[in-house]
Amino acid sequence: MKLHILGSGSIDTHRLSASYLIDDTMLLDCPNGIIKHMKGCGVDIKGIDTVYISHFHADHYFDLPFLLMDRGLFAPCEKTLTMIGQPELKDKLTALMRLAYPDVADRVIDNCNINFVTIKDGDTITHKDYTMRFYSVDHHVIPSIGLRISSGAHTAAFSFDTTYCDNLHPLIQDADIAVVEMASLDTSPVHMGEDSIKKLMHAHPDTRIITTHTGDASFARAKTFVETAEDNMIVEL
Repeated sequence: MKLHILGSGSIDTHRLSASYLIDDTMLLDCPNGIIKHMKGCGVDIKGIDTVYISHFHADHYFDLPFLLMDRGLFAPCEKTLTMIGQPELKDKLTALMRLAYPDVADRVIDNCNINFVTIKDGDTITHKDYTMRFYSVDHHVIPSIGLRISSGAHTAAFSFDTTYCDNLHPLIQDADIAVVEMASLDTSPVHMGEDSIKKLMHAHPDTRIITTHTGDASFARAKTFVETAEDNMIVEL
């Protein structure tokens, strides 16, 4: 499994918003600016056949219109695009497309040949060569769902946006790598801080923990005690 950490930042930093690409074909979250960034990295946008959206904050899904425009503006796309997320995903995407490109939104959506897959806490699905397990995390009032993804002998876990919560432990348990957010210096009701990351490191000493979704201050703090994601970091499992 190849993990490309496209972006590693929170909204208040020059680094790109947190987003990840698995094996060049599965995009995890689609934040502002990430489609142009992938093009600059030589990623084949039309080669992306799966998108997972963890929750509905702008810095996690507002670049979806540009993904769909790339695939479906001029002609129908023969390859199915699987979009995985919470039950609101189809309606959220449609509303966002109609806001962004009201003149062509419905045609583009139709051209993209989208298969929507709805998930909730506790679900496990098999998709292509991957087993995907979903765990609700605690992002205060916004429902957010972490992802544990396995292929062959390897497993990667992604917390996405959350404060410290019990579900992080089964999400991370025995994973090869856990990409976990640390948007704050100290844990808040919305995001994790240094104290939470150290708890996870203590509880899961055999898992490679990498912090992500960091601001400038939390990035500097994280670098003093844990591996810290940077834009365009590649991890091979």
